[in-house]
Amino acid sequence: MRYEPPPRIEWAPDGARVLVCRQGAIRIQRLDGAIVSELAPRRVRLGTAPRRGEPGSMVDAGYLDARWLSDGRIVAVDELGMPVQFTMHGVQYGDPVPSPNPCHQLYADVAVSGKAYVTIDEWRPVVCSTAPDHPRLWSYWSQSNRCGLPSQASIRSAALAADGRRLALGYQGAEESGWVVIELSPPEQPERSGTWREEVIDRGAIALEDGPEWRPLAFAFDRAGRRLAILLPERQVSGIGVIRLGAPGAEPREPREMREMRETREPREMRETRAMLGGATSVALDERGVRAAYAYPAGASEARLRVDYLAPATKGPRVVESHDTVWLEPDIGELCALAFEPGGHRIACLGEDGRVAVVPVP
Repeated sequence: MRYEPPPRIEWAPDGARVLVCRQGAIRIQRLDGAIVSELAPRRVRLGTAPRRGEPGSMVDAGYLDARWLSDGRIVAVDELGMPVQFTMHGVQYGDPVPSPNPCHQLYADVAVSGKAYVTIDEWRPVVCSTAPDHPRLWSYWSQSNRCGLPSQASIRSAALAADGRRLALGYQGAEESGWVVIELSPPEQPERSGTWREEVIDRGAIALEDGPEWRPLAFAFDRAGRRLAILLPERQVSGIGVIRLGAPGAEPREPREMREMRETREPREMRETRAMLGGATSVALDERGVRAAYAYPAGASEARLRVDYLAPATKGPRVVESHDTVWLEPDIGELCALAFEPGGHRIACLGEDGRVAVVPVP
């Protein structure tokens, strides 16, 4: 299965610009939509020409993901899985060590810190450092138990926590769509590449019904890596929301006693407003993990942008309680990417047509 990697929109450290990674290109834009600069794709020579042994052709390696770091630098990952770094003005510097056998990647996610990234090719997810020689830290196929996933699981989405130590993987099995979250730690023998240890800290699955073509799950971590927002793109199933990683509970459902207590105190209209919907197109979680935003297609609900206000307590049920929900309507077309500013009071929205809108959060 081949698909376009999800777009990314990212706030600049100064809060006056955004970075957009979409359709293989990176742009820096002002909040009014004006383009400040476009970052050129990396030029790559692909092997040698057949028969003659001459240098191969030069191609442009488009970008799969990019992050604007707190110090102003930009870190991106191209279609060959190479990390590319730019100055705050969008000027590329350094030159990553090329892989001897470059493989086309379908998906990439760069950690907020810019220290690590995960890529997915046709077969496996791999986590690498963004250092110039981009050493491999962890590989799915180097693990004997494959994280306990079904033998026929097809992994098609991933997300790294800010420090690169927690990894969420989205997969599709024969009859289910699910996820697994693993914690990564350095090996006892640091010189061994690709052998970081793993520990599964959360997992879940939803039975799939016959219907339209399956779409990948999407994830968003809070800054501390303790909360994870899970996006279910299937409209026929209920959404999950945000979970506390490591909290007890085998299923991503609200405990019965808490649900019954809440339902006796809240009017029916409020309960219906807060019901979690499936079919979202993108998700974002603020740094503290107390606000979650979901984008929906037009007509799916009363508006296209949903913002949930979550309980701040670190302990509690697996699914984080939602205290309130508001629906907002950005002044652009269908939404494909969201990002909270660091303070959490504005959301940058990217439309499928490339336009940007900034929505204040009440």
